[in-house]
Amino acid sequence: MPSLLEKRPSIQLVCIGPIIDLYGRFVVEKLARLMEMYPDRVFSKPEFTVLPSYLFSGADLAPISSHDELFGLVAVKFGRKGALGWFPIESNSMTHMLSQLSKTIKLALKSTEEERAILRARSAVQHFPVVEWCQRMEDMHRRSINVSRRLAVSNAWRESDCGVGPTQVMVEANNWNPVN
Repeated sequence: MPSLLEKRPSIQLVCIGPIIDLYGRFVVEKLARLMEMYPDRVFSKPEFTVLPSYLFSGADLAPISSHDELFGLVAVKFGRKGALGWFPIESNSMTHMLSQLSKTIKLALKSTEEERAILRARSAVQHFPVVEWCQRMEDMHRRSINVSRRLAVSNAWRESDCGVGPTQVMVEANNWNPVN
């Protein structure tokens, strides 16, 4: 990082997130030193925190490791604002992770302002398809239950197995509502 900060005076580095292992403690120490060297350009807060909205919209690159951000909610937030982000973690080796991060940053820095503007424009109209996702999950669950019942035949669940009163049948609904 110091070499990038030296070569490119317009770069700012903001690192936010909790310490989860010894590597994280090591990084916190390195970032503390970088904050002393570049007080107006490097910021570190090694804890869970709410990120301000201007951080999402002002970032050109948000390298978020898939090692600790498996589902990618933070990456989705940054991506919706057009920030390049997320780099894959394929090993637990610190050397390998640093290599991946370095490659990701170098590729992002090679992108043009026009390319980043296109990404921002696309992200403004794209949304995660929550309704479609819920419908597909419901369909998958329904099919799994039906297959399980078909395979279990006489060993399938019966109401009498529970020793309680009759169960309530769920009504099929095309417009699923999580509140009801």
